[in-house]
Amino acid sequence: MKNILSILLVSGFLFGCGGENPIESVEKIEDIEILNSYNTKRGYNLYLLYKGSLNIEGDKFRIGERVKQIHKNFKEVNVWIYTSQKGYECYENNKFDGDCLEYKDDLLLISKKSKERNLNSYKLMKENGMLGKFIGVYNEIIE
Repeated sequence: MKNILSILLVSGFLFGCGGENPIESVEKIEDIEILNSYNTKRGYNLYLLYKGSLNIEGDKFRIGERVKQIHKNFKEVNVWIYTSQKGYECYENNKFDGDCLEYKDDLLLISKKSKERNLNSYKLMKENGMLGKFIGVYNEIIE
């Protein structure tokens, strides 16, 4: 009986006392696909694919809402969102010429959340298209 109680306490500590796994919560977000994820000493690193629209200025707000949905389930997380699988592969291989030249603008945004360091923001990285005028602007996320 004592061993069962210990296992329950440890699993509750590791997985948030019956709460949802934060990775599972990301899998449920509309127009977001997980390309890669792993846990670090400080939290999670997520590499995601955005499948939604990027055609109108209002899409900036939809993307911001997706980041807010992701951040609310983590204490510490770093997020990179891409607009194509190939763009992700090129960035991961640090290749921006040849076959990858046309994908160099596929990093949509970078975000960070750290309760310990009091960070909760994202920065749009797309140079071209409707979101190009917002490149490099930090957007604070208010929960």
